[in-house]
Amino acid sequence: MRHCGARIGIDVPDDTTPQDPIIKLILKAVAFGVALLGAYFGYLKNCAPPADEQGFAIGGIVFIAAAIYLLFMAVDNNFAKNVEKLPKIYLGTAVFGFFLFVCCLLYYQYQYNERTLVWHSEPPVRITIGNTLTQKAKNHLEKNPDITKEKLLGDVSNANAPERVWTLESINESKTLLTCMYFMMVATIEITLLATVYVILPKADRTG
Repeated sequence: MRHCGARIGIDVPDDTTPQDPIIKLILKAVAFGVALLGAYFGYLKNCAPPADEQGFAIGGIVFIAAAIYLLFMAVDNNFAKNVEKLPKIYLGTAVFGFFLFVCCLLYYQYQYNERTLVWHSEPPVRITIGNTLTQKAKNHLEKNPDITKEKLLGDVSNANAPERVWTLESINESKTLLTCMYFMMVATIEITLLATVYVILPKADRTG
């Protein structure tokens, strides 16, 4: 609402004036930056799926980042009138999202350590392995029960053919599990970060 002076005709803006479009653009840019950070944190921390799955994983996390970002935009625009309730909703979402993220992270890290190994080549490369041995690998392990997974791979095969040590089905199962868990981990951390950003944002009109 604007009040006009009785004689001089000057418009005086009140406190309900919406945010400047530049402010809105900055806020959206911050939210989008947080979305990208959540999507790529695994690569920054070197805990993303091994190289042979990274092409698919990168495409997946870009889609996830965009979808969650657009979801937050839609919710914020549609419920902007209820600005008193939004911070509480976002805070609850951030707390719940962080809890899910920790659960996903712990499970993913366990499976990541169990279903991958570092092959000491030049440069070192991490490869995906299975959890079911082939008959040849079983026979070798019976004769050498104390060897590591890396040593077993080197004795029976090499990094280019892990399916000679672990069955191809179990290797594919590991790839699927790690990729799906990584997607879930990315989604939960992105939701947590975006919700936290919206808790911090001012309560002024954020639509537009």
